[in-house]
Amino acid sequence: MTTDAALQILKVVTSFLRNLSGEEIERLVNGSSTLAIVPRAGARPGSERVTFDQADIDKVRADLMTMGSREEGLAYLEQLKLTRNALHALTAAFDLPVRKTDKVEDLRNNLIEATIGFRLRSHAIREHPTS
Repeated sequence: MTTDAALQILKVVTSFLRNLSGEEIERLVNGSSTLAIVPRAGARPGSERVTFDQADIDKVRADLMTMGSREEGLAYLEQLKLTRNALHALTAAFDLPVRKTDKVEDLRNNLIEATIGFRLRSHAIREHPTS
C-alpha cells in the first residue's frame, strides 16, 4: 500500500468516525459492533439511492441551525461532499419540495434557506418591524 492510499483511507475512516454517535463509538470500543467494507453491488458512482437515518438528519439540521451566515452553511454542506442524490434525499428528509431537475447548487440553497435563511429573516423582521 502506498503512503497516498493509506492517507486516503485514514481520511475516509476519520470522516466516518466523526459522524458516529456516542453509542456507536461505545459499541465499537466494547466489541459489540465492527466496521466492514461492503462493495456496492453493480451501482454506478452517484446513481445509488441514498437514505439518511434520523440521527444524520438531526445532526445536519442542528449544525446548520448554529451557523450565523448562509455562506458558512454553504461551506459546511460543500465540506460534507454530498452527491446530488444525497442532497436530494436530505432535502426531502427536511420536508422541502424537490424536483428531479434540481441541481446541486439548488439543493444546497434550499437547505440553507430553510434553516439559516429562515432564522436570519425572522430575526431581521423582529429587529426591524414595519409599522
